[in-house]
Amino acid sequence: MALFSKNDKSGIDKAKSKASLMPKRKVKKIRKVAKRENTGNTFGSQPVDFGKFVYLPEGYENFFIFLYILIVPYITGLIFLFFFVAKTNVTNFTSMDLTTFFVVWAIGYEIVAAILLILIFYSAFRFKPKTRKPQTRQKHQDNSAFPKTYRFD
Repeated sequence: MALFSKNDKSGIDKAKSKASLMPKRKVKKIRKVAKRENTGNTFGSQPVDFGKFVYLPEGYENFFIFLYILIVPYITGLIFLFFFVAKTNVTNFTSMDLTTFFVVWAIGYEIVAAILLILIFYSAFRFKPKTRKPQTRQKHQDNSAFPKTYRFD
């Protein structure tokens, strides 16, 4: 035996009527507040200034970045080849064919990229978002349809 017959929809009507008595919430206002709270509060949204990490004189930033992209990986590749391939033996290191700039640069580039990624992940885990200012709560009229909620931050 079914609780409701096909013709009897009184149970469904009662459920709909209770739901329609509840006040509507303002969703747009909540979304705007959430967007404002997240602005500048995440690791990916903070500004990056390369001048803090490397020497970049004003007006010559592009030139120095180009030099760093060429020179730093090449020197890193030479150091890697000297310590790990030639095993700090100068005769073995000088006997190597180092005229292939691109191969040495590519080895150094991979090492520099791995180090930079490790530093970025490390700083992302150590990142602490800025503390937000305490918001003043607006006084709402008591609505018996919704229970009171408290924020524990």
